[in-house]
Amino acid sequence: REKAGLELRVGTCEAQAAAYCATIDHLKSELAQARPGGNQDGEGDGDSGVDSSSPEIIEALRRERQLKARVQDLVTTLEKVTKNSEARHMQSQEFINDLKKANGALLTAVDRLKKKYALKVKRMEQQMMGMVDRHAHQVRVLKQKISTLEDDTGFRQTQMISTASETSL
Repeated sequence: REKAGLELRVGTCEAQAAAYCATIDHLKSELAQARPGGNQDGEGDGDSGVDSSSPEIIEALRRERQLKARVQDLVTTLEKVTKNSEARHMQSQEFINDLKKANGALLTAVDRLKKKYALKVKRMEQQMMGMVDRHAHQVRVLKQKISTLEDDTGFRQTQMISTASETSL
């Protein structure tokens, strides 16, 4: 999961880098064309002949073709970056949905285990109460037996003593 997240980040950074490179290239080409074009515009204003405007028209047409090609390159790059961004977005959405499903499954499992162990604890408590009750009953029975035996032993001893007294008289 962490690897997929990092891959998404790397892809996003690569797409941004491609867009930045395209922008830089575009700005460089504009700068290169602005330098020679500025000098030619200033020179051509003073001339009124067909020969002087003809190279300007040829240069303007050449620049127009270059700019159209550059615009097409930028559009292509933008489309690639957009598709890449959309693909990364879809991957991240799928990744998030997978995480949500896994989280839901884990929560369900945790709830089931909590209930299971709560039932086990309740059963053990009931067993302990039963054992305590049986133990208390056994203790009472044994105490009664001890008491009965002590009473029987004490009664016999008094009988022996009274029989011995009668005999000695």
